[in-house]
Amino acid sequence: MNDDNDLLERKIRSGEITEDQIFMTTTQDMTIPSDWEGDIMSYSQYYGTRVMKLNQAYIRFKLLSKGPGSSTLEYERWYHELHDDIVSHKKFWFDMIFATENNDKENIKTKVDPVHAERTTGILGTLCTSLRQRGDLKGCMEVMTTYMAVLERYQKMTVTCEDEEQKKECDGLTYKCNLIRINCGCQLPNPKMAVEAFRQIVSFEKRQKVLGVEYEMADYDGVLERFFNHNRYDEISDEDIFKVLSYTTTSSKKSEDIVESSELRACNFCDSVEEMLGNYKKCSKCHQESYCSKECQEKDWPVHKHICGNQNSTNLASSELHGIINVLMKNYTTSVETQTGHSVTSSHRNKAKVKLVQQLKEMLTKDFQHFNSQMGAIDASTDLAFSAALVDFFAKQPGYEVWTLLKLQMQQQMKSTANEKGSNYINFDEDVLNRVCNNVTKVLIMNLGDSGTQDLMRHNTIENDIKSLCKKFALEQPQYNSNKGLELMMKNGNFSSRLVETITKHMEL
Repeated sequence: MNDDNDLLERKIRSGEITEDQIFMTTTQDMTIPSDWEGDIMSYSQYYGTRVMKLNQAYIRFKLLSKGPGSSTLEYERWYHELHDDIVSHKKFWFDMIFATENNDKENIKTKVDPVHAERTTGILGTLCTSLRQRGDLKGCMEVMTTYMAVLERYQKMTVTCEDEEQKKECDGLTYKCNLIRINCGCQLPNPKMAVEAFRQIVSFEKRQKVLGVEYEMADYDGVLERFFNHNRYDEISDEDIFKVLSYTTTSSKKSEDIVESSELRACNFCDSVEEMLGNYKKCSKCHQESYCSKECQEKDWPVHKHICGNQNSTNLASSELHGIINVLMKNYTTSVETQTGHSVTSSHRNKAKVKLVQQLKEMLTKDFQHFNSQMGAIDASTDLAFSAALVDFFAKQPGYEVWTLLKLQMQQQMKSTANEKGSNYINFDEDVLNRVCNNVTKVLIMNLGDSGTQDLMRHNTIENDIKSLCKKFALEQPQYNSNKGLELMMKNGNFSSRLVETITKHMEL
């Protein structure tokens, strides 16, 4: 044993084996297989390299997959390396790491542990989705072959597993896999793949509904029922099901958007709702706004032309920007009518609305760029400076002159609040910060394999560092400086990268 330790130390010093590899292999209960050509150290290194590939990808998957940065090539590189390693060393992965039964033969010892298969399934599923969304269907299907093989092995492992959480996780990953297969099947097209996945999905959704289980589902069962007027899908041909799937699932949409694509449309001008799906036509230029008639579209054009297609210079979809404009017009018009007792004429409303869309575009792309996103627009409504700019705008519009009287009051309120806050004011509540950071710390420590046997010092130190990072990031990126922004901050790719740097200072990776 001393000779082995000396050999190990020499190989570490020479760089032949890294400390990362040793860390990833020391917890494994294994002995060398009889057909292995080499000593136990070379086998340990070989095994450790395979598991390290998985852990390197999983760390990034778990810490970075929640935000928009998860789809970048920087993170995908680790997913691709894991996939390629499984393909290159397929027999070893499936015989040793994804073993489906305990094996206590004379020269080899393996134990069924579905964790590795679970993590690999999640990573490969994310890679498949990313490739499909970019239109790389060939690459997606190459990964899909390995993805399905690992998922099938994971399913077999959970059959004999006594861990109910693992069985539930397996159901969830199987469901998500079928969502991906539906999208791929419609995009290729491959009707057999799409319909087969659909039938498995609705079977699962029906079981969950009968059991009363709360589960985040796309609800294909309910959506397609609206097309066929019943959900007895065994009575419907594969051809008819694929036609509907192709209609509801397009290459530019994620699978979870299926419900949205099947909702009845409202006219963007008069707010009437179509009686049958597809009756209202969308704008032929931007394909976002719907209209009940040509007349309504023409009446809305003076406003819509400023945000149609490439005329929309903001980071918000034209439909989102249009929604904000409608809310502002309603609120400010109601305030005028309440204050004066007189109605604002339709001519004044229409002229103010046309100017408002131009004003918002200028505000979001110049002085208030930190609100120029779907998330940022949520916090704009509570920002005094943003509100003051809108008040100043409406005070200049014919029919809205009453807002001139409210300008001074608004300016005084903004000045008072600004003095109280100061330039380094953190705009989220301390209890929200504590809750979010505490939950993040727990998840990180659990997912990165900390046994929890140490005292609370490490947990508290990590949590305090995450709090400091959140505050610093909020001051650097004002759109996240709110309670809502704090929770969404965790999904930001840049923040996630800095979070990884913070955590690695404390975790032995």
